[in-house]
Amino acid sequence: MAVKMGNGKSYLTVIERMNMLIEEKTRKYYSLETEVKYESGVVIVKAILTLYSNKISDAGSSMRYTGHALGEVGKHKTLEATETHAIGRALASAGWFGDEFASANEMESWEQSKSVNLKDVEVKLPEIPKDDEATIDD
Repeated sequence: MAVKMGNGKSYLTVIERMNMLIEEKTRKYYSLETEVKYESGVVIVKAILTLYSNKISDAGSSMRYTGHALGEVGKHKTLEATETHAIGRALASAGWFGDEFASANEMESWEQSKSVNLKDVEVKLPEIPKDDEATIDD
């Protein structure tokens, strides 16, 4: 069942999209792979959805759909959430997206990120020297 978000729009979860895929294609007619990389504190996940016209083991035509997602290392369940987002994007690219391209999972993460109150964040700026204190080295 679609999840109605604060913006009034309804979004499908990634598991609902997967169930739509399985119902339509059965497990014999698709493959789903994910690749994970870590670079400079960021998790990068690539999901590759391949749809086959015949069974996976048979020769035949296929279509590939790719979804990418980025996540910040160190956050709660970063890899799981990032992989879910990438899979959701691959599924949406292949046509399993309901009314909206973004998944309910992505929208929930986005809604939570908006709830950070910047008034509670303390920022300390470096002191800037006054003109008479500035020096120039030759």
